[in-house]
Amino acid sequence: MGRAAELARVDRLLDDARAGRPGLLVVEGEAGIGKTALLEAAAARAAGCTVLRARGIESEATLPQAVLLELLGPLRPLLPEVPPGQAAALAAALGWGPADVPGERHLVAAGTLSLLAAAAAAAPVLVLVDDLQWADAESAAALLFAARRVHGDRVAVLVARRPGAGPLPGAEVLPVTALPADDARTLLAGTVAPAVARRLAGRVGGVPLALLEVAAALSPAQRAGTEQPPADLPVGPALSGAFEPVLAGLSAGAREAVLLLAAADDGSAAAVAAALARSGTDPAEALDAAEERGVVVRDGDALAFRHPLLRSLVWRRATPAERRRAHRLLAGTARTGADLAAVLDRALAAAGPDEALARELAAAAGRARA
Repeated sequence: MGRAAELARVDRLLDDARAGRPGLLVVEGEAGIGKTALLEAAAARAAGCTVLRARGIESEATLPQAVLLELLGPLRPLLPEVPPGQAAALAAALGWGPADVPGERHLVAAGTLSLLAAAAAAAPVLVLVDDLQWADAESAAALLFAARRVHGDRVAVLVARRPGAGPLPGAEVLPVTALPADDARTLLAGTVAPAVARRLAGRVGGVPLALLEVAAALSPAQRAGTEQPPADLPVGPALSGAFEPVLAGLSAGAREAVLLLAAADDGSAAAVAAALARSGTDPAEALDAAEERGVVVRDGDALAFRHPLLRSLVWRRATPAERRRAHRLLAGTARTGADLAAVLDRALAAAGPDEALARELAAAAGRARA
């Protein structure tokens, strides 16, 4: 949906490979943006090609050659066609041969190149690697070495990764961005009412997986538009799996910063920084850590979650006591007592009935209505 330009570039990559012009294309975009769907589309369009697949897994990123083993497994019968030194090193590295043979990195990379070239002699080869950012370093190095140095062979290498993983010399990067609003609404057609599709596209943005998962998690009445969606939109299992490792890697200070931002919900970096200072946390250090981890983005005094569903996930992970503390810190620093936001923060920080606060809320409501 809405990926005509990206698919056209994938088609050119495949056509070039069939003509003996190898290529390396990197599909880059945020979690849920549609990178995996593009790789699947490439496989479906690769008629007559040998398709090799592998995927980086964060928990296996420290296991040497894990991705390379998955990728090259179907080509093991062609190992005798690889030069002996390269074949021995590659076999030792992948567990196909004696372990006492040195698995020299250059020979492993060269063996990968030779094995792909041997396969391409019979049919064009399409190499697909998803989540390259989590591939083990040895596999990534061998694959990229081969992709850059294959010449005249019918090999296309298409990899997908998230932004921020560093440059890849010699590779063309194809950015995959959010769907335009019309395509986002069309994606949800038949799933939710048109008015709900417009609301979700406005709140979630054009991230296909987020749109589909949020829509699927709504109640029938919410999908029909007879009931409002919840303030904190539900995060589906796929995006939870993508975002949870990012949040789990936050420092204690950064976790506090993103929880305060979720509680404030007004994008004020000054308010969050003041609340952090009141709690005894270094604001600059905490916010820098959250930004470096890719959870928040800053623009002057404006502070926002990189993806709106990250806010929902941050809030869902917090305990009721942590949420009350966040509102208490915000009420005590960033706002004045007469300010509606401060009164609301104090109310949300309360653990029980408070008649004086109830009167303040009623007075604030009157001012807001006026």
